[in-house]
Amino acid sequence: MNFKRKKEFLVAVDSDGSVFPTMDIKQKECIHPAIMDQWGLWKIEKEVRMVAEWVNLYSVYRGTNRFLALKMVFDYLRNMPEVREKNVVIRLAEDLGDFLGSGLPASNEALAEYAAQHPELNDVLDWSRSVNKRIAERCRMIPPFPFVRESLEKLQSVADLVVVSATPAETLIAEWRESGLDQMVRSIAGQEFGSKKEQLQAFCIGEYPPDQALMIGDAPGDLKAVKEFQGLFFPINPKREFLSWKRLLDESGNRFLSGTYAGAYESSLIREFEVILTEKLNSLIP
Repeated sequence: MNFKRKKEFLVAVDSDGSVFPTMDIKQKECIHPAIMDQWGLWKIEKEVRMVAEWVNLYSVYRGTNRFLALKMVFDYLRNMPEVREKNVVIRLAEDLGDFLGSGLPASNEALAEYAAQHPELNDVLDWSRSVNKRIAERCRMIPPFPFVRESLEKLQSVADLVVVSATPAETLIAEWRESGLDQMVRSIAGQEFGSKKEQLQAFCIGEYPPDQALMIGDAPGDLKAVKEFQGLFFPINPKREFLSWKRLLDESGNRFLSGTYAGAYESSLIREFEVILTEKLNSLIP
């Protein structure tokens, strides 16, 4: 990625659910209907939506890559008594697991390359392409959360801003360009550049000390990715996004820039964040 440090700090920002209120519409209106269309699962719409919404929106897996989330949805559905009673066949996902374990980026481009030798995965590729089409058609001109623009403007003067996301880069660029926020960031990295951990390491390692790198995100995966190299994390709490950005603007951003963010203060924010997302979907786990 040939990224070089220009300013004292690095601030990496997740996009869906963190900057833009797009998580719900992308999942509920695009991704989940595409699952039911692709594999003929409208007969169990209630169960599909229950599982898919939990995995992608309300659990510790929130914000995970779409292919890994799809495999999880299939695996949960297969074990649900309600699904078995309706005699609905759920696609086996071992081949998808093999792709995810191949070391390739979990992207459409890498899957297309992999599927050339493993055609049984063409249905997953068709689904993912359908998802991108639906998102492009339905998720247009969605403004960022309140106080996003003001927060980024404040940080931009002393920090290199980058986007780190599991969303396809084409979608990210369109969304950030439509809002005009693309002018504030130096780089926009999507799923084609690897996992969030790999993206952050490419930006940070050898460029910024850990206490000068901050990840802003709404998912446990964002927290885990930045803590791989002891960087700092600021949570955008689901369903409390407005308050989170206001806190960053008024308080947390100042602490980060002044060197008083790490330690007890950051830990208190992370504890608050972690209690919001559930670890188990008790009604689905046998």
